[in-house]
Amino acid sequence: DAVATRKHIFIGCTALSRVGISDLSNYLLITFSGDSSHPFYASTATSRGLYLNGDLIEDLVIPDGVTSIEQYAFYKNNTIKSITIPSSVTSIGTSAFQGCTSITDFESPCSLNQNSIGNSGNTTGVLTIHGNLTCQGSNSSTTSWIRLLKYKEIIITGNLTIGSNCALTSSSYTQTIRIGGNCTGGGSGLISSTSSRLMFVEIMGTVTSYLFYSTYYPASSSILHLGRSDAIMSFSQLHYSESSRATTISRISKIYVGPGESAEGDQAVLDMYLADTDW
Repeated sequence: DAVATRKHIFIGCTALSRVGISDLSNYLLITFSGDSSHPFYASTATSRGLYLNGDLIEDLVIPDGVTSIEQYAFYKNNTIKSITIPSSVTSIGTSAFQGCTSITDFESPCSLNQNSIGNSGNTTGVLTIHGNLTCQGSNSSTTSWIRLLKYKEIIITGNLTIGSNCALTSSSYTQTIRIGGNCTGGGSGLISSTSSRLMFVEIMGTVTSYLFYSTYYPASSSILHLGRSDAIMSFSQLHYSESSRATTISRISKIYVGPGESAEGDQAVLDMYLADTDW
């Protein structure tokens, strides 16, 4: 049966480093009422892991038949390196994997919500998401609530959808973003920091959102690779306002269009750019 934990129940457990369970499916029935109801909430231990029958879980495989992963289920677990989710799972709760700083590989047949895995990462590592990702903002009008992915490189094999009051990452960490599908939506685009380190962006599908919102530009001398010639129909899709247009374009040193990194592809984008501006 499902069990609910109360808030602040583990408030003083600062040295807690191990949580032992005997059945993963039963563990996933636990409802954590908030981050302070999770065993690792107050823990400052160097290692915080979940043990199944005495064995540390590093490659987490959610059992077939599980339909949902509750919020905060694996909160602040920094020993999980990979996650595989079966097709039976249709929902993943807020902050289910928040603080899981060792994850490098995430495979899920259902579209992931950034709120489930954000505020996580290895700032020198690579995160690969096998599937789609939705970046969804909170009800707050500020971006301070947004759970950002903090990785040096982010790879999304499917589509990226960006909601309002939201961004994919803090660009002070991320240098490379690769998206295998389409990039759609609004919000703050790919990055949410003016101290940008974003050097390479590759999108193999179409772009229907502002990639670099308002004053949030890519780093100087960055490269944009669009995998298809109709990826963008107007350069206005790269930025939010007319005033940011020049800065956005000047910081991108090279734009490739199509499967090959060719001068012809560069010229195609240049022609589009000249046709779309009144410089």
